[in-house]
Amino acid sequence: MPHPCIHTRKQVLSGNSVALMLSTSAIETENLKLAVIKTPMIVSGDLLLSEAIALINGQVVKHTSSHQSDSSFQPSNNCLLVVDNTKHISIFTSRDIIHLIATNEKIPQIAIANFLTPAIITIQESDLTDIFPLIHRFHHYQIHNLPVINNHHQVVGLITSESLQQLLPQDLLQLQSVYQYMNHDVISAFPDASLFNIIQLMDQHHVSEVVIVEQRETFLYPLGVITENQILQLSTTDVDLHTITAASIMDHQVCSILPHESLWSALMVMQSRQRHQVVVINEQGQLSGIITFFHILKIFDSREIYHIATQLVQKVSQLEAEKLSLINKLQNNSLSSHNQASKLQLTPLDTPEIDIQTSLEQVVGCSSENFFPTAVKYIANLFKVRSVVIFRREGETVYSQGFWADGKLQSDLSMPLNITPCAHTINQGLFYCCEGLQAQYPEHPIFSKLGINCYLGIALEDIHGQSIGTVCILDNQPLSNLPKLTKIFKIFTRRISAELEKQQSMVALNQLNQELVEKVKQRTTALRDSEEQFRQLAENIHQVFWVYNPVKNKILYVSPAYTKIWRQSCEELYQDPVSFIKSVHPDDKANLITKLENVHEGYDTEYRLVHADQSIAWIRDQAFPILDENRQVYRIVGIAEDITKRKQAEIEIHKSLEQEKELNDLRARFVTMTSHEFRTPLAVISSSAGILKDFEHKLDYDKKQKHLNCIITYVEHTIQLLDDILLINKAETGNLSFNPQSLDLVKFCEQLVQEIQISSSHHTIIFTAKSKINAVMTMDKKLLRQILINLLSNAIKYSPQCNNVKFTLKINEKVAIFCIEDQGIGIPAAEIPHLCESFYRASNVENIGGTGLGLAIVAKCISLHQGKIKIRSQQGKGTIVKVYLPTQINTSN
Repeated sequence: MPHPCIHTRKQVLSGNSVALMLSTSAIETENLKLAVIKTPMIVSGDLLLSEAIALINGQVVKHTSSHQSDSSFQPSNNCLLVVDNTKHISIFTSRDIIHLIATNEKIPQIAIANFLTPAIITIQESDLTDIFPLIHRFHHYQIHNLPVINNHHQVVGLITSESLQQLLPQDLLQLQSVYQYMNHDVISAFPDASLFNIIQLMDQHHVSEVVIVEQRETFLYPLGVITENQILQLSTTDVDLHTITAASIMDHQVCSILPHESLWSALMVMQSRQRHQVVVINEQGQLSGIITFFHILKIFDSREIYHIATQLVQKVSQLEAEKLSLINKLQNNSLSSHNQASKLQLTPLDTPEIDIQTSLEQVVGCSSENFFPTAVKYIANLFKVRSVVIFRREGETVYSQGFWADGKLQSDLSMPLNITPCAHTINQGLFYCCEGLQAQYPEHPIFSKLGINCYLGIALEDIHGQSIGTVCILDNQPLSNLPKLTKIFKIFTRRISAELEKQQSMVALNQLNQELVEKVKQRTTALRDSEEQFRQLAENIHQVFWVYNPVKNKILYVSPAYTKIWRQSCEELYQDPVSFIKSVHPDDKANLITKLENVHEGYDTEYRLVHADQSIAWIRDQAFPILDENRQVYRIVGIAEDITKRKQAEIEIHKSLEQEKELNDLRARFVTMTSHEFRTPLAVISSSAGILKDFEHKLDYDKKQKHLNCIITYVEHTIQLLDDILLINKAETGNLSFNPQSLDLVKFCEQLVQEIQISSSHHTIIFTAKSKINAVMTMDKKLLRQILINLLSNAIKYSPQCNNVKFTLKINEKVAIFCIEDQGIGIPAAEIPHLCESFYRASNVENIGGTGLGLAIVAKCISLHQGKIKIRSQQGKGTIVKVYLPTQINTSN
């Protein structure tokens, strides 16, 4: 997590503070399970390679356990799951076949068990609760097949890249283009390349397709592709892979897409063509790159999601700017039209007639909504004609805005431009026809109905000189005083042009405003949906997603998962920016603070949390810097996740490895010991028995007794060795009996010393007893004997002849202390901690006999007495061993 300021998610969508929320729709657990192919193809490891290839090619093979899927998704035919009797799962894929061909050319007829991957990625069925860990496994491990197992490590299904595609959220993929994620480096070959070279390219670069291209000038153009499936179909034949060219077998149907198209379109192309990649070409058909299924999965990385959110903010800002620019432009157009109309109102009249002045004042001063009906009425009355029409032009059609005929307003009408004199009027600016109109325009709806023979029309233009319509005077008699009438008529047409342009501008403004409102509404809805999608993502993933502003030293967002992992509220974090550090383990704080001080560089660190109940949680915290257009860090985005289960698994694995190592060391020492300690006495026994058998008649009584005693001695030695091994085994398995009873320690030690002294004539054991209380204690006599005999025997064995061994017993109210001191060869300091391990012997014992079991037995016996042992030694100067046994043993345990 960043430092030092974090707060809750309380952003609003306004101004420069825009909290973009972007995500995929929540995927229910049941929908995730629908992606599981319930019956994948499962085979045994003894299946021949040829049979495995046949299965992957969709052929029926006898004596296998493979079966077809009955789920809603059809399984991918490019893999087989191999399960042995121990439930060990392996996988055999089409990529393995490509590798075999690339390295062997011919498929050997042996079992697939020889070519299986030793370990594969799987997922527990109980973990199918969140789509993002699922996507992460496919993307991180670059796999197309993920076996699903239950708690008993049994295969219950298979998730493939094809079945996973069905769950990828459409809305998120539609936001990003192919160009943003495609790879510009395309694995390609020319048409004359051999098929074997193509296979080697596939194997080397781990791709399922190679694009076949031709070069024109400096550009490459795709001609076709060669896929894994084509190779598999040829793999079981006898064709020479070196002589077949790419051009002869390539698929000419190139699966392609343009760079500006969305990732969703690319995914749809992959699904329709059953491919794992799509070729990207430009508008000229030139090869631009490649987009694969794994490139598409990259969009679900937390850093990519943050980039998408940033892009949406920029798009909203751009839309707001476009809206303001359009409104200003339309307002300027409206103002220009109004000013033009005002100028036209001041146009001086050239005629003195009072009725013309009155009519013009009436027309100029009328409101916009009644302008055209008023204008045609006053013009018709002023010039005393049968009809006046104002037409608005739209393309090749004219629409009446005001239509006066025979003393009253008429209904509006429309007609094609080519059946009216309006076309001539627009072309010439002014058009007059005094007769023959009905003959020239037989389809005109007014001329025939009203018996019109005379027409005077003037073109209407906007301030830019563009045609916008016409004003027509119609009568059944030729017009008198045409020049004066035309001059006065033009005065009216200027005002009509201004009004028509104004109303058209208003209509256009209203229409554009409606479109803009709708566009803003759609964008707002899309933004709201994106916000909701991000909220669903952030609030449903198990990781903590956070965004930090280093400029303002402020957290912009932290997801609700923080509450669950840190067991603190987001509000508390907002109020106290450094509260998340308080939960960090003291041993990890210094390293974390160092990382936070250099947060601009990003980091990937692990640390522990200590909760209120003293439980420990492991956290992996990652931070990624985001740069602005000036290459300056302006955001830090990060992911923090609970990795406690993973850490526990690592600890268990480490323990298992240590135990395995200890077991291997134990086995090695046991083999070394038995090879010496058993072989030597058995060899002596065998030798003595052979002499007695072959030379019995030649041996006198003393020699026979010597060999018999030798046999008896080494048999007893071997029996003792076996007894020691059995004793150790009982102790390891918890079967070593413990029977404490009253025992006079001083008397017991004196008798034991006498027994050992008889067989150790070259050493003297000096026993001293110091007791402040009664020497009768509660101990296991048999186990105590094992302890003392082994320690005294070691002291004698590793001491030079004629040396003394000191044996001291001290007894107080709580503990009896047995101290044995010798002046022998001593023990290397680094090896003292290992002395109580079974079969372990110090490195300086050289040829001195021993099994390495004595101190191991001592340690087990002391443990049953709930005591302890201390060893102090100096190499070459001797050893002191002290055993502490409690005088009162707690037998309730």
